[in-house]
Amino acid sequence: MRVRTGSFAALAVLAFALLAACVGGRPTAAQTGSTVILTLRNMSREAAPVPRVPGVTRVSVPLYPGATPTSKRFPMTYEDPVPGSPYLRAAGEKFQVGATESDVEAWYRRWMAKVGWSAQGSGSSGNLRTGVSQDMLAFAPPGSARDPDQLSVYIWFYAVGAKSTLIGVWATKVVQPPRPSSSFLARTISVTGNVVTYGTSVATRRVDITNQTAISRLVAAINRLKRLDAGVHGCPAIMETADLAFHAASGPAIVVRIEVGCAVSVGQVGLEDYPSVRGALRYAMAHASR
Repeated sequence: MRVRTGSFAALAVLAFALLAACVGGRPTAAQTGSTVILTLRNMSREAAPVPRVPGVTRVSVPLYPGATPTSKRFPMTYEDPVPGSPYLRAAGEKFQVGATESDVEAWYRRWMAKVGWSAQGSGSSGNLRTGVSQDMLAFAPPGSARDPDQLSVYIWFYAVGAKSTLIGVWATKVVQPPRPSSSFLARTISVTGNVVTYGTSVATRRVDITNQTAISRLVAAINRLKRLDAGVHGCPAIMETADLAFHAASGPAIVVRIEVGCAVSVGQVGLEDYPSVRGALRYAMAHASR
């Protein structure tokens, strides 16, 4: 499942999936003084296209003073979540405290900033018929701009009384394995296939590329891709796709599918697309032969 409507939609998908997984599940956190330590484990039970990185991820999150563990449920739950990525790790725990929801939210805004976490966003979910709702704040750790598999912490709040609040502390991180060596293209002598453009009408163009300069640029651009297509990154609407066969001097052709601006699949391995692939494809189509 790819999210094609921007980063906030991806954030919401992960938050809702995590909420569902943690409600009623096995304990995934330990309290230590005024913090809660979450141990993030792989969420998906399905086989991953590339073997997962072994181990767990741990994160320490401030805990509201006086909060105690609880088994009470949040009003909005999702019983069968599907993680947006096979490499998603997640964990969460619930607490209750004798304070108003507004006071608890304000405390988390202050204290997450004090320990270096930056606000990612906020949101709420609710039932229009009953008027019941719960709020959420999302945070990213220091240095997260340099982390492509960003760790995120979501704090959920629900007022169970005038001065009683449920707190849900959840965390997610996509832990990507390295790109498998089998997904790198070898020296190619020709490329054949179809490029389909979508718009007011659908146009299909046959391509037969023999220009070695153009082929080398396209191969290099695809080989530079590093991140697996984990399914949770923002994608624009796909307006062009290319289904290409890369023919080497010997051996079977390698099939590559390019969803321009979103993903590149080399055989069975999906990768996130970079603008350089689009540019190399454009060049190859314009200089198909010498």
